[in-house]
Amino acid sequence: GRRDSPETLSYLEMPGLPAGRRVRKSPLVTAVELPGPVVSLEVIASAEDSVTVSWSAPETGGTPDGYIVHLRPEGSKQGSGTTKRPGADSTTVTFNNLEASRSYEVWARAQN
Repeated sequence: GRRDSPETLSYLEMPGLPAGRRVRKSPLVTAVELPGPVVSLEVIASAEDSVTVSWSAPETGGTPDGYIVHLRPEGSKQGSGTTKRPGADSTTVTFNNLEASRSYEVWARAQN
């Protein structure tokens, strides 16, 4: 087969790869602009055992096709808690069955 020289190949720098590592562009790799951070993340309703969280779509970056929203007890291990994945048309989620008088951390991120 034909060998490409380093001068004829295209490369993408990709977040998450160690510095200096590159991925060769190919028909199977498409560059996608990641969405920016969600805006105005806030608790809009709470009860003794539930909380509703709201946010606005990112103002920068690519168009999100959904969100990842995670809630966990404050101070608990990474990976614990509950994750919800609403679609791009939903910017609120409700978490139920929470423990009364316990503090929680919540974060939201757009994805595409």
